[in-house]
Amino acid sequence: MAKAAKSFAKRMFKMYINGKWVESESRDTFNVVSPASGEVIGTFPKGTAEDAKAAVEAAVETQDAVRDMPIRERA
Repeated sequence: MAKAAKSFAKRMFKMYINGKWVESESRDTFNVVSPASGEVIGTFPKGTAEDAKAAVEAAVETQDAVRDMPIRERA
């Protein structure tokens, strides 16, 4: 496995909501498996309806600021 892939492999991930890395409300997770090797490459949170609501609310709140931001800053 390539060096960059090894640093990614078997990591525990969070959700990015409102500029912060956060746990799911449920704390439940699922594994993502590489189809090439069958190896678990990461563990991800199972988002809930409340997590989705928080993400949508954060996006709506920042929509105007992001729309007016220069493309290079958004990228």
